[in-house]
Amino acid sequence: MSEITHSQFPETTSEDPMGDLVNAQDRFVKQPLPGTGTEGPAPAPISPIPAQIPPMPAEPPQAPEPSVVDEWAIPEDPEGDAPLRPSWTRSLEGVQARRKYAQRQAARRARRWVRRQSGPHGALPRAGRGVKRTHDWIAGTEGIAAQAAGEHARIAAVEARQTARKARMAVLDRKAKHKAAEKQAEVLAEATKNWEKARGTARRGRLLRGSAVYAPVLGGLATAYAEFGTSGLAAGLSTVFLAATFPGRRYDGDKEWSEQMEARVLDPGMTPAAFGRMLQDALEEDLGVKVASVRVLGHAWGFEAGVQLFKAKPADVTAKLDDLEACLVARPGSILIQQSSQARPLFTLRALGKDPWKGMAGLPYRSPRSQKVAEDIPVGRCLTQAPLALPLLRTNGVLIGGPGSGKSTALLDIAEALTACEDVAVWDIDLGSSGAGLDPMGAAIQRRATSKAAAKIVLEDALAIAKGRPRLFKKLGMGRNWQPSPTHPALVLLIDEYPALVAAGLFPLVSEIIRTGRKSAVNVLMAAQGASKDFLGAADPASVPLRIALPCQGQDVTRLMGAGAIAEGWAAHRLQPAEGNEPRDASVCYIKSGRHAEPIPYRFAWLDDEDAEQRAMERKMAGLPQLDAESLRVAGIEELAALPDTIETWAPAEDELTEDGEYADPAPELPLPELPAAALAVLQDHDGPAMESKEILAALQQKDPETYGELSVVGLGRALSSFGATARSFGRGRAVYLSDMVQAAADYRAKGA
Repeated sequence: MSEITHSQFPETTSEDPMGDLVNAQDRFVKQPLPGTGTEGPAPAPISPIPAQIPPMPAEPPQAPEPSVVDEWAIPEDPEGDAPLRPSWTRSLEGVQARRKYAQRQAARRARRWVRRQSGPHGALPRAGRGVKRTHDWIAGTEGIAAQAAGEHARIAAVEARQTARKARMAVLDRKAKHKAAEKQAEVLAEATKNWEKARGTARRGRLLRGSAVYAPVLGGLATAYAEFGTSGLAAGLSTVFLAATFPGRRYDGDKEWSEQMEARVLDPGMTPAAFGRMLQDALEEDLGVKVASVRVLGHAWGFEAGVQLFKAKPADVTAKLDDLEACLVARPGSILIQQSSQARPLFTLRALGKDPWKGMAGLPYRSPRSQKVAEDIPVGRCLTQAPLALPLLRTNGVLIGGPGSGKSTALLDIAEALTACEDVAVWDIDLGSSGAGLDPMGAAIQRRATSKAAAKIVLEDALAIAKGRPRLFKKLGMGRNWQPSPTHPALVLLIDEYPALVAAGLFPLVSEIIRTGRKSAVNVLMAAQGASKDFLGAADPASVPLRIALPCQGQDVTRLMGAGAIAEGWAAHRLQPAEGNEPRDASVCYIKSGRHAEPIPYRFAWLDDEDAEQRAMERKMAGLPQLDAESLRVAGIEELAALPDTIETWAPAEDELTEDGEYADPAPELPLPELPAAALAVLQDHDGPAMESKEILAALQQKDPETYGELSVVGLGRALSSFGATARSFGRGRAVYLSDMVQAAADYRAKGA
């Protein structure tokens, strides 16, 4: 063992595992400090080791020992060190300050409570919500099912009564209508049976849950009145009132209002929460798509659900949209899907009610020259009742919609908006229906072309103006684009039945105007029944800034809105066109432009013909905007030529009036042959400008099977061709145009006269 030296703190030599701890305690507590006098005189200082002693052999350097933590020190503890007696109780001033503080807090709580009574968090509203929720719990899901079954039975009864009345009054096809009435009677019997069964189940559940709620309440009130009289009854009623506020403490805000609204939208008893559960179950169980979350809001027009899918995309749901409508028992075309721009798995699903456009107002009145083309001019409404305003300045557009889609209504609204502007000149071209679509606003349109020769003149003049106006930009200080004004108006061409213009070979002029007319504020808005080349010729609808899709085919949606448009929610192909006197989804559309980038349904407002004619005459009397002389001069047009088919104002001759100034009875018209007359009537009843021969034949055989039952398509075509109405190109086939039949009828009567 090496020699032990005595220093100020002796080293420990214990071999015990706890030696370090023991000796450390002794060193800290028991070892006397030198020089204190408690254990004798202090030891003499140790002299240093002489230099002649050889040094110890060098050892490898060792790491410094870690510092020893003082385990006996007491850390700070605010909670444990705080005295049990608060500081404010140790003085009279503290007690008084505490009393004033408590009084102020009590006064605040009282004022808040009083103010809260007039709001939704008051005692009475809370008690009302509690009673309502208690009654809803007592009714249970069985009551909701019984209410829905009763409504279904009522609807079935109405339909059965209607079909029975049709069967009794039927003249044609009585057998089929009687079968339909019998089938509807069976449906009514089944619906009534289901309603009676659901009502019995609901009564049993209501009785069980009602006894569990009302029996203790009524028993307690009776006992309190028997024991303590009126005071006991009052105390019991107060207790019941306070107990009723407990289930009504939660206020859902707009959610309760939306639930009340939705009870009248899709199905009686249906709430946003219930629809959310149905939607999630349908997506996961029936469509096989995993759902991460569903959030449903109620609106006056239906439900709006924000859905987030799990490892799936909305296109998986769009591909099975018909199956989803079947699972939700929704009417065809009432489920709409919109892809979210934030993330691929997110989309918005809208479930439309029976009449989502209910309460939509007509087109507002606009006085002559009260608008500007650069302003937002409302022509309809969005599904959310927000106004629809189209970009009409320096914007080319195309409307696509099949028969009964409401193209005429849309064009009439747009024409009404443009003719109300002080800085727009409007021209119209219609080779398919002889200008019938815009006839109500015809007085406010400067030039109207209904023949090939007239259309060619109009298009050539518009193209010349479009190419000549850029030379005036610098002279008139307009910058890089034509700035419309009352003295230098813009020019808009409305082209209805564009396929007829394509068949006439004039579409190259339209394409040239679209290519060169934007800067000159010479624009085209064309309407067609399809978006294929058969309808639009060489024009590419996807290159037009403003694209409006009314009820049409799926291929038209893809060509108009772009590849993948249907998966993103552009669902114009699911809209239902008008049928007979039922408007259905006519004039409902999807719009894609700079400001309309989301697939949301819009609807053009209704404008009746009488109102449109009155507005047109007012604007004509106030003076229509005229093209400026500078534009005509640079276009090489000395004066706008009269069109070959310009419609002139008719005035009766003297021999057509009686002595009193009244119109004399017109001479009877020469009757047409039976087959052409019947075909003309069918074409006039049809919404489109033309019909195929097989469609005309089917309509004739349905009206009079005895007369036209043995008539063939070839025979009909020959008869109409000999009459003067030969079938022409229409879309991908050939059809008979209404305008041709009208002209042939006029020629026939003229020859007979």
